[in-house]
Amino acid sequence: MNLHQEIHWTKKETLGLFVFLLIVGIGAILYFFFFQNAFSKEDIILKISGPQEITSGKEISWIVNIKNQSNVSIENLNLTFEYPSGVFTKDGKIKKREERIIKILPKGKEKSESFSGIIFGTKEEVKEAKAFLIYNPKGLSTQFKNQTSFSTRISETSVLFSMNCPTEINPEEEFPISFTWQSGFPFPLQNVQVRLFLPEGFEKVSEETENEKRTENSLVFDLGSLNENEAGKREIKGKVKGEVGEEKLFRAEFGIFDERLYEFIPLSSVQKILKITTSTLDVFRKVNGEYNYAASPGEKLNYIIEFVNTGDNYYKNLNLKVELESNVLDFSTLKAIPGGMVEGKTVTFSYKNFPKLLSLGPYEKDMVGFEVKVKSDFSKENAVIKEKITFGTIEKQFQTKISSKVSFDEKIYSDLESLPDQAKDVFDFGNSDSVLEVGRERLFVVGFKIENKGNKLKNVKIETSLPEGVSFEEKLFPQSVKYNFDQEKKTLVLDIGTISSNFSKEYLIQLKIIPTELPQEIIKKVKLTATDNWTEKTFEIERSLKDTYSLQ
Repeated sequence: MNLHQEIHWTKKETLGLFVFLLIVGIGAILYFFFFQNAFSKEDIILKISGPQEITSGKEISWIVNIKNQSNVSIENLNLTFEYPSGVFTKDGKIKKREERIIKILPKGKEKSESFSGIIFGTKEEVKEAKAFLIYNPKGLSTQFKNQTSFSTRISETSVLFSMNCPTEINPEEEFPISFTWQSGFPFPLQNVQVRLFLPEGFEKVSEETENEKRTENSLVFDLGSLNENEAGKREIKGKVKGEVGEEKLFRAEFGIFDERLYEFIPLSSVQKILKITTSTLDVFRKVNGEYNYAASPGEKLNYIIEFVNTGDNYYKNLNLKVELESNVLDFSTLKAIPGGMVEGKTVTFSYKNFPKLLSLGPYEKDMVGFEVKVKSDFSKENAVIKEKITFGTIEKQFQTKISSKVSFDEKIYSDLESLPDQAKDVFDFGNSDSVLEVGRERLFVVGFKIENKGNKLKNVKIETSLPEGVSFEEKLFPQSVKYNFDQEKKTLVLDIGTISSNFSKEYLIQLKIIPTELPQEIIKKVKLTATDNWTEKTFEIERSLKDTYSLQ
């Protein structure tokens, strides 16, 4: 074989190998191309089924079904279920997403997985669940992803939640906003909140309450835990700036706050529209003839409700309602003038019975009234009567404070044995056992007893005026009490200071008399003065005069 022939044979062998490899490569490419185009993820059916509507607070279940309608098996299935917001476990933990691993799903087969939890939400809220499936066809490393979703409507909520506020107010007029709630869930709720979203121009005027937080455009009230069927109420007062005719939207949500995820889950929502108007109606109230009256325990209160039209408008078919709120009123004594209707703690005056309520013309006014008695025996500090008056479209709040019940008495002690035991070491009666005679000195002790039920008293003083022939021996009990004795005016003032809301104490002083005649005055005047710390009402109680008959 020559050189030329050997080289030619080598080229043939190389060319054959190259052709073989090329055929194999093209075959592999064609196999991969046609197999991949033969498989479609549309043949993998992913579907969620569940209830179309549900009541908030109930357990809900979703079924995720995977159906393989392709010609090959699928492997390494990773199913992720994403819960809607507001789904919890039975022990109160929030559920966000859950994964399930399935090794293989043969062709023509299907597989179902169940997911459940307790769902919370507001009425008519739509909750969307989502499912995601990642897998690869058998024989391929390429991953495919399918996803689907399912919506459920919250048809009812297990919370009774309401908000009350006027529908119309005057500009800058103070008005109340109140919330009431009651849980119908068959288990306790934790970290309960009420959130009030405020319109522009709103200003809160009531004092900040416990567990209340203010954000830029909302108020948040932390209510803590709420048991099954537990109810509650919260009220604030405010006013709002705006143009006449402008409408202000107040929206409130009742829900639970998840501290781990820092997420608020609303359970019920309500909103009210308040319109700024120019009502010319107004209403006032007097108690026992005064606009700013402080009532006393056991006292009968006569209410006069004055209503007036301050403008040129005409008003027809008006009703006037007074709602009383107090623990110190005897509501069995609540009586209205003829035509008024009493129901529980409410007095209503209807246009059907009062001509001026039937038709109130420009600048006209009239009045109605009722009476009620304050309980005579109670020890509640800083007690108050709240009066809410609704007249036409306006609503006004008043309050009547209740003063303390104060008593003041004096007693004459003519011998040591009659004194209280703790005071016997302070005083000396000398020869007081002898017969009272003209010209012969006699020592005696006067006790002043103060009893107070209700509020704290301040600036408490006992003032005693002594007649001629009677002197102060500068002995007192308790010995720590401050006093001032004017020898020239013969006045003794005990400065008690401040006393508590439930107080009873006796103050003793020793006097000496040398009678010039019998009988003879031994005390000219005794007066208790004090100021009620709650009502600022001043008490002045004078006791009857005493003479030597008290020493016989």
